[in-house]
Amino acid sequence: MKNALLITNGFIKSDKFNEIYGFLEKACLDRQVLLISMKNSNFMFLSNDNEVIKNQIDNIIYQKIGKKVEIDFVIFWDKDVYLAKCLENAGYKVFNNSQAILCCDDKALTTQEMSITDVKIPKTITAPMTFKNIGYSSEFIDEFLVYCEDTLSYPYIIKERFGSFGMQVYLVNNKDEGLKCIEKIKDNPFIIQEYIKESYGRDIRINMVGQNAVASMLRKNDNGDFRANITIGGSMYNYVPGQEELRIARKCMDTLKLDFGGIDILFGKNDFYLCEVNSNAHFKNIYDLTNINIADEIIDYIIQKS
Repeated sequence: MKNALLITNGFIKSDKFNEIYGFLEKACLDRQVLLISMKNSNFMFLSNDNEVIKNQIDNIIYQKIGKKVEIDFVIFWDKDVYLAKCLENAGYKVFNNSQAILCCDDKALTTQEMSITDVKIPKTITAPMTFKNIGYSSEFIDEFLVYCEDTLSYPYIIKERFGSFGMQVYLVNNKDEGLKCIEKIKDNPFIIQEYIKESYGRDIRINMVGQNAVASMLRKNDNGDFRANITIGGSMYNYVPGQEELRIARKCMDTLKLDFGGIDILFGKNDFYLCEVNSNAHFKNIYDLTNINIADEIIDYIIQKS
């Protein structure tokens, strides 16, 4: 029997997330893996002393099951990369690893990491870093938007670098909309991307485990929204990816050093573009569509790797 930790976020209260945790827990139970759930909020402080981290984990485990056990691996279903790194430094095998989570969570880092490959990515401009409560001067914003207009033309996409479910993604049709969008997101870091018109309201999601495409779907929004995400009104359809979509997905997994993830791909005129990579891709919707339980694939993969 193997022993594992499931790390989740202690501040998210959502049935959608709880369903995912339930899938992972059942997959472990079916494989005789003792899965002990912990929240990042259980760690009252993060120390650079690895023994302190180990002692915290041992104490939490003892409180939960009344004994101490050796942990074979950690399923890290959160974006708290600092905690993930602490666990790695303390000697735990963490899936996904902290660097992969960081590169996927930050859309600017995703594009930078993937730019060394031959995967097509929409042209991307990353806004320079500013500081909270300082933001950008009006002179800079004006010059920056003129540059984006000249480089990308309208419309283009503004994305907050940290965001999920398509909620921090905006279609900008003119300079005035660009000004209002930047004013709205204030000093949150963001990127501006080329708009791929052929993919308006639709994209492809491929759920990967290792180099295997476990399940795929076409997401389509028929309500006039340029975003295809299911959470904001998109519908899902069965989809069989071709060789190029699979090549893109596998290249993402290899380049970003992911163990599992969701790859979002846009339709181009004659080819495909990488949209985003999700290290903790929700898979309840794709399970409802395909009846493929990705949690089973994830746990089998991790058991083999550990």
